[in-house]
Amino acid sequence: MADWSFNKNGVIVTIHGPVVTVRIDRPDLKNGMDKDSFFAMEEALTYVSYDLDAKVIVYTGTGDYFYTGGRVDANDPEDTRIYGIAQEKYYAAKALIKLPSIAAVNGHCQKGGMSWLFDCDMAISKSWNTFGYPEVRMGGVPMLVMADSMCLPKKIALQAYYSSEPISADTMYRLGYLNAIASDQEYDATLDRFIHMVIDYPKTLVQMTHDCYYEMASITDDKERLAYAHKTLQERVLPAMKNEKQEYNI
Repeated sequence: MADWSFNKNGVIVTIHGPVVTVRIDRPDLKNGMDKDSFFAMEEALTYVSYDLDAKVIVYTGTGDYFYTGGRVDANDPEDTRIYGIAQEKYYAAKALIKLPSIAAVNGHCQKGGMSWLFDCDMAISKSWNTFGYPEVRMGGVPMLVMADSMCLPKKIALQAYYSSEPISADTMYRLGYLNAIASDQEYDATLDRFIHMVIDYPKTLVQMTHDCYYEMASITDDKERLAYAHKTLQERVLPAMKNEKQEYNI
Protein backbone atom coordinates (compact mmCIF):
# COMPACT_ATOMS: atom_id res chain seq x y z
CA MET A 1 0.00 0.00 0.00
CA ALA A 2 1.03 3.62 -0.46
CA ASP A 3 2.34 5.81 2.33
CA TRP A 4 -0.49 6.95 4.58
CA SER A 5 -1.06 9.24 7.54
CA PHE A 6 -3.81 9.61 10.12
CA ASN A 7 -4.24 12.33 12.75
CA LYS A 8 -7.33 12.41 14.93
CA ASN A 9 -8.04 13.03 18.63
CA GLY A 10 -4.39 12.92 19.65
CA VAL A 11 -3.61 9.75 17.71
CA ILE A 12 -1.07 9.98 14.88
CA VAL A 13 -0.49 6.88 12.77
CA THR A 14 1.75 6.82 9.71
CA ILE A 15 2.79 4.23 7.19
CA HIS A 16 6.09 4.99 5.50
CA GLY A 17 7.26 2.13 3.33
CA PRO A 18 7.45 -0.98 5.53
CA VAL A 19 7.29 0.95 8.83
CA VAL A 20 4.08 1.74 10.73
CA THR A 21 4.39 4.29 13.54
CA VAL A 22 1.69 4.75 16.17
CA ARG A 23 2.13 7.91 18.23
CA ILE A 24 0.08 9.26 21.13
CA ASP A 25 0.19 13.02 20.69
CA ARG A 26 -1.44 14.38 23.85
CA PRO A 27 1.50 15.79 25.81
CA ASP A 28 -0.76 18.16 27.75
CA LEU A 29 -2.42 15.05 29.24
CA LYS A 30 0.85 13.11 29.60
CA ASN A 31 -0.24 11.05 26.59
CA GLY A 32 -3.32 9.59 28.20
CA MET A 33 -6.20 8.49 25.96
CA ASP A 34 -9.90 9.19 26.43
CA LYS A 35 -12.82 7.53 24.66
CA ASP A 36 -12.38 9.63 21.52
CA SER A 37 -8.72 8.67 21.31
CA PHE A 38 -9.55 4.98 21.65
CA PHE A 39 -12.12 5.26 18.86
CA ALA A 40 -9.50 6.99 16.70
CA MET A 41 -6.96 4.29 17.49
CA GLU A 42 -9.45 1.60 16.51
CA GLU A 43 -10.08 3.33 13.18
CA ALA A 44 -6.39 3.70 12.39
CA LEU A 45 -5.32 0.20 13.44
CA THR A 46 -8.13 -1.36 11.42
CA TYR A 47 -6.71 0.37 8.33
CA VAL A 48 -3.17 -0.75 9.19
CA SER A 49 -4.28 -4.37 9.51
CA TYR A 50 -5.00 -4.45 5.76
CA ASP A 51 -1.52 -3.25 4.73
CA LEU A 52 0.25 -6.29 3.32
CA ASP A 53 3.51 -4.40 2.74
CA ALA A 54 4.10 -3.32 6.36
CA LYS A 55 6.89 -5.17 8.15
CA VAL A 56 7.09 -3.58 11.59
CA ILE A 57 4.96 -1.41 13.89
CA VAL A 58 6.48 1.11 16.31
CA TYR A 59 4.56 2.45 19.32
CA THR A 60 5.69 5.77 20.79
CA GLY A 61 4.58 9.10 22.22
CA THR A 62 5.19 12.84 22.02
CA GLY A 63 7.12 14.77 24.65
CA ASP A 64 8.19 13.57 28.07
CA TYR A 65 5.74 10.66 28.31
CA PHE A 66 5.36 7.43 26.36
CA TYR A 67 1.77 6.41 27.12
CA THR A 68 0.01 6.70 30.47
CA GLY A 69 -3.24 4.83 29.97
CA GLY A 70 -6.87 5.86 29.86
CA ARG A 71 -8.70 8.96 30.96
CA VAL A 72 -12.30 8.43 32.07
CA ASP A 73 -14.65 10.19 34.48
CA ALA A 74 -15.66 7.44 36.91
CA ASN A 75 -18.44 9.72 38.24
CA ASP A 76 -20.09 10.00 34.82
CA PRO A 77 -21.99 6.79 33.95
CA GLU A 78 -22.35 7.75 30.29
CA ASP A 79 -18.66 8.57 29.90
CA THR A 80 -17.80 5.28 31.61
CA ARG A 81 -20.15 3.34 29.32
CA ILE A 82 -18.84 4.84 26.08
CA TYR A 83 -15.25 4.59 27.30
CA GLY A 84 -15.73 0.85 27.83
CA ILE A 85 -17.09 0.43 24.30
CA ALA A 86 -14.21 2.43 22.86
CA GLN A 87 -11.64 0.35 24.72
CA GLU A 88 -13.19 -2.91 23.51
CA LYS A 89 -13.09 -1.70 19.91
CA TYR A 90 -9.49 -0.58 20.30
CA TYR A 91 -8.38 -3.92 21.76
CA ALA A 92 -10.18 -5.80 18.98
CA ALA A 93 -8.45 -3.70 16.32
CA LYS A 94 -5.06 -4.04 18.00
CA ALA A 95 -5.48 -7.81 18.04
CA LEU A 96 -5.66 -7.72 14.23
CA ILE A 97 -2.09 -6.41 14.06
CA LYS A 98 0.28 -9.38 13.80
CA LEU A 99 3.40 -7.45 12.83
CA PRO A 100 6.69 -7.54 14.73
CA SER A 101 6.49 -4.62 17.16
CA ILE A 102 8.81 -2.18 18.90
CA ALA A 103 8.06 -0.04 21.94
CA ALA A 104 9.99 3.18 21.39
CA VAL A 105 9.77 4.49 24.95
CA ASN A 106 10.45 8.17 24.37
CA GLY A 107 9.42 9.26 27.89
CA HIS A 108 8.02 8.10 31.21
CA CYS A 109 6.00 4.88 30.89
CA GLN A 110 3.12 4.45 33.34
CA LYS A 111 -0.24 2.71 33.67
CA GLY A 112 -1.36 1.53 30.22
CA GLY A 113 2.09 2.29 28.87
CA MET A 114 3.32 -0.73 30.79
CA SER A 115 0.88 -2.90 28.84
CA TRP A 116 2.24 -1.53 25.58
CA LEU A 117 5.77 -2.22 26.76
CA PHE A 118 5.16 -5.85 27.70
CA ASP A 119 3.05 -6.48 24.60
CA CYS A 120 5.77 -5.43 22.14
CA ASP A 121 8.39 -7.82 20.80
CA MET A 122 11.28 -5.44 21.48
CA ALA A 123 11.70 -2.20 23.42
CA ILE A 124 14.17 0.65 23.65
CA SER A 125 14.09 3.48 26.17
CA LYS A 126 15.72 6.78 26.91
CA SER A 127 17.98 6.38 29.90
CA TRP A 128 16.13 8.86 32.12
CA ASN A 129 12.70 7.28 31.70
CA THR A 130 10.83 5.79 34.63
CA PHE A 131 8.27 2.97 34.60
CA GLY A 132 5.49 2.22 37.02
CA TYR A 133 1.97 1.92 38.32
CA PRO A 134 0.66 5.08 40.06
CA GLU A 135 -2.94 3.83 40.18
CA VAL A 136 -3.20 3.27 43.97
CA ARG A 137 -1.72 6.70 44.66
CA MET A 138 -4.25 8.17 42.22
CA GLY A 139 -7.20 6.43 43.86
CA GLY A 140 -7.51 3.31 41.71
CA VAL A 141 -6.23 -0.22 41.12
CA PRO A 142 -3.93 -1.23 38.20
CA MET A 143 -6.44 -3.81 37.04
CA LEU A 144 -5.91 -4.24 33.29
CA VAL A 145 -2.20 -3.47 33.37
CA MET A 146 -1.76 -5.96 36.21
CA ALA A 147 -3.11 -8.64 33.89
CA ASP A 148 -0.46 -7.68 31.35
CA SER A 149 2.33 -7.47 33.94
CA MET A 150 2.33 -10.97 35.41
CA CYS A 151 5.72 -11.51 33.78
CA LEU A 152 7.30 -9.16 36.34
CA PRO A 153 8.90 -10.80 39.39
CA LYS A 154 6.23 -10.91 42.10
CA LYS A 155 8.05 -8.87 44.73
CA ILE A 156 9.02 -6.11 42.31
CA ALA A 157 5.52 -6.03 40.84
CA LEU A 158 3.68 -5.85 44.16
CA GLN A 159 6.05 -3.22 45.53
CA ALA A 160 5.39 -1.13 42.42
CA TYR A 161 1.60 -1.65 42.69
CA TYR A 162 1.35 -0.93 46.42
CA SER A 163 3.74 1.99 46.61
CA SER A 164 3.32 3.64 43.19
CA GLU A 165 7.11 4.09 43.26
CA PRO A 166 8.73 4.37 39.81
CA ILE A 167 11.08 1.74 38.42
CA SER A 168 14.22 2.97 36.68
CA ALA A 169 15.13 2.21 33.09
CA ASP A 170 18.28 0.48 34.35
CA THR A 171 16.19 -1.90 36.47
CA MET A 172 13.83 -2.67 33.58
CA TYR A 173 16.85 -3.37 31.38
CA ARG A 174 18.40 -5.72 33.96
CA LEU A 175 15.07 -7.55 34.27
CA GLY A 176 15.06 -8.11 30.50
CA TYR A 177 12.14 -5.87 29.56
CA LEU A 178 14.23 -3.43 27.54
CA ASN A 179 16.57 -4.37 24.71
CA ALA A 180 18.52 -1.13 24.90
CA ILE A 181 18.81 2.13 26.82
CA ALA A 182 19.93 5.23 24.95
CA SER A 183 20.76 8.82 25.70
CA ASP A 184 18.66 11.55 24.11
CA GLN A 185 21.36 11.98 21.49
CA GLU A 186 21.56 8.26 20.66
CA TYR A 187 17.85 7.46 20.89
CA ASP A 188 16.84 8.00 17.23
CA ALA A 189 19.81 6.04 15.90
CA THR A 190 19.10 3.22 18.34
CA LEU A 191 15.47 3.04 17.26
CA ASP A 192 16.50 3.02 13.61
CA ARG A 193 18.88 0.14 14.31
CA PHE A 194 16.10 -1.95 15.82
CA ILE A 195 13.71 -1.14 12.99
CA HIS A 196 16.30 -2.38 10.51
CA MET A 197 16.68 -5.61 12.47
CA VAL A 198 13.21 -6.39 11.16
CA ILE A 199 12.87 -4.70 7.78
CA ASP A 200 16.26 -5.63 6.30
CA TYR A 201 15.35 -9.31 6.04
CA PRO A 202 12.69 -11.20 4.05
CA LYS A 203 9.24 -10.40 5.39
CA THR A 204 8.00 -13.97 4.97
CA LEU A 205 10.76 -15.39 7.18
CA VAL A 206 10.65 -12.64 9.81
CA GLN A 207 6.86 -12.78 10.05
CA MET A 208 6.92 -16.56 10.29
CA THR A 209 9.51 -16.33 13.08
CA HIS A 210 7.21 -13.89 14.91
CA ASP A 211 4.10 -16.04 14.48
CA CYS A 212 5.80 -19.31 15.41
CA TYR A 213 7.36 -17.82 18.53
CA TYR A 214 3.98 -16.75 19.89
CA GLU A 215 2.41 -20.04 18.91
CA MET A 216 5.11 -22.00 20.74
CA ALA A 217 4.91 -19.66 23.73
CA SER A 218 1.29 -20.73 24.14
CA ILE A 219 2.23 -24.44 24.24
CA THR A 220 3.17 -25.46 27.78
CA ASP A 221 4.14 -29.07 27.14
CA ASP A 222 7.74 -29.50 25.92
CA LYS A 223 6.94 -32.52 23.74
CA GLU A 224 3.98 -30.77 22.13
CA ARG A 225 6.12 -27.71 21.48
CA LEU A 226 8.82 -29.79 19.81
CA ALA A 227 6.22 -31.63 17.75
CA TYR A 228 4.81 -28.29 16.62
CA ALA A 229 8.31 -27.12 15.65
CA HIS A 230 8.99 -30.25 13.56
CA LYS A 231 5.60 -30.06 11.83
CA THR A 232 5.89 -26.35 11.09
CA LEU A 233 9.44 -26.75 9.78
CA GLN A 234 8.29 -29.32 7.24
CA GLU A 235 4.98 -27.77 6.26
CA ARG A 236 5.70 -24.03 6.36
CA VAL A 237 9.34 -23.09 6.88
CA LEU A 238 11.07 -25.27 4.29
CA PRO A 239 8.54 -24.43 1.54
CA ALA A 240 9.01 -20.72 2.32
CA MET A 241 12.78 -21.09 2.19
CA LYS A 242 12.56 -22.30 -1.41
CA ASN A 243 11.55 -18.78 -2.41
CA GLU A 244 14.45 -17.10 -0.60
CA LYS A 245 18.14 -16.91 -1.38
CA GLN A 246 20.06 -19.46 0.68
CA GLU A 247 23.45 -18.38 1.97
CA TYR A 248 25.20 -20.63 4.46
CA ASN A 249 27.67 -18.04 5.69
CA ILE A 250 27.85 -18.24 9.47
